[in-house]
Amino acid sequence: MRLYAHHLAAYDRAIVSEAVKRIALRPRREGETAFPELGAVVDEVIAIRRQETRHRANTREREIAEKWFWTWVEDQVLMTGKTEQQILDEVRAPGYTNRKAREAA
Repeated sequence: MRLYAHHLAAYDRAIVSEAVKRIALRPRREGETAFPELGAVVDEVIAIRRQETRHRANTREREIAEKWFWTWVEDQVLMTGKTEQQILDEVRAPGYTNRKAREAA
């Protein structure tokens, strides 16, 4: 137990807890012990960290794209004299259609 605690202390407690939970909920293979190997726990911790990193990167990319989109809409309003809703009604790009104009600040 000390060995496990020593090695797992380097990781976030919530992630270690989630890793152990995932391992505990998996059906055991024939001959597999109920107590997982340290390497199995570390592998699961690393997998969770990778998932979280990808999620954060995807979230950040969506935030950047959203900010760019609304900047583009504002530019179109200035250049064309149309309302924000008129510009939005003309958008045909997947993921950006059927939007409603923002409330005026």
